[in-house]
Amino acid sequence: MSIAAFLSHSHEDRKLASALKIEFSRYGIDTFIAHEDLAPSVEWEKHILRMLKKCKLFFALITESFVKSDWTDQETGFALAHAKVIVPLSMGITPYGFIGRFQAQKIREPLSETCWNVVRTLTEHSKIGHAVRLGAIDRFLESHNFDSANIFAPYLAKLKPFSEDELTRIVKGSIENSQIYGGFTARDVVRKLIREQADLVDTKLTKRFEELVEDNR
Repeated sequence: MSIAAFLSHSHEDRKLASALKIEFSRYGIDTFIAHEDLAPSVEWEKHILRMLKKCKLFFALITESFVKSDWTDQETGFALAHAKVIVPLSMGITPYGFIGRFQAQKIREPLSETCWNVVRTLTEHSKIGHAVRLGAIDRFLESHNFDSANIFAPYLAKLKPFSEDELTRIVKGSIENSQIYGGFTARDVVRKLIREQADLVDTKLTKRFEELVEDNR
């Protein structure tokens, strides 16, 4: 389940925009950035308008260059008029005009931490919160090595409590991923989540997870 997003930015900030796109993609947020996603032959104004209409989530990368660009203000105005979920990303510039009422996320290094803070905030949004939560869960479940599973597990725990469907998804996915049930931190986090909401998970699943953990000690 992916969430269509649009990242409004100045061409001068294209490298940062590309890095943000990569980070958000890890959570299932499919972010459109014009300088990468437009083919030379495409009528770009029409395509940008089409992507603005399609997106549910609108990022405004507010920098000094953003403020000087006519296009970014027009894109932002469109997003506001069409009630998109607005997230200002600030590089030392305070959101202005009609988006001044939105809390900005300051961009800091590492960029992964900034994007996680955005994602965690969005998990509570009434419009897209559920989809964002699933994206965060799936990022953990798709861990390709012990380090990534162990690093992201504590982040996942910050999203509790989980619904029955969400917790079942976590346990089932953990059973299918040896990097989780074999990883010290990751498996301990999952075990704790199960203990805290044991009534929400099928005992057959929890038993199978515990068997895998014991076999990999």
